[in-house]
Amino acid sequence: TKLVVDSHVQYRIGNIDAYQLADGLQYAFAHVGQLTGMYRYKYRLMRQVRMTKDLKHVIYYRFNTGPVGKGPGVGFWAPGWRVWLFFLRGIVPLLERWL
Repeated sequence: TKLVVDSHVQYRIGNIDAYQLADGLQYAFAHVGQLTGMYRYKYRLMRQVRMTKDLKHVIYYRFNTGPVGKGPGVGFWAPGWRVWLFFLRGIVPLLERWL
């Protein structure tokens, strides 16, 4: 969540525009495993890491073929956000029980 909040802070103070914010969020959601290393501590995250990687490949395949060509990013963050949101919805009751 720190990465998402920091991205929004940078947007609100005017350091990045909306497209850079969207592209940064998509990158953060697609690379949670590399950026945080959470999967080293909770192996249950591997399914979500794999799902967001697969979504990233589908999105980038679609945007990197055809007349548009390669670009700096796509800024399509909602599917990755949805994966992690549903994971958190399911894991919070377990964490409340065990912590």
